[in-house]
Amino acid sequence: MTDAQAFDDELTMSQLAWLLGYREPSTSVRAFKRCTGKTPSELRSELRRGKFDDT
Repeated sequence: MTDAQAFDDELTMSQLAWLLGYREPSTSVRAFKRCTGKTPSELRSELRRGKFDDT
């Protein structure tokens, strides 16, 4: 999976979870938040607003 796919607004969180090999979207959201401190939706919102801070 490319970075572009990971943050593509055309993909739902369920589709993204499936592409990453998760059976349940909630599991992928928890893993993502554990690694980044944000949910995928929060990160997408920040990216759309241009406020992403990757530090």
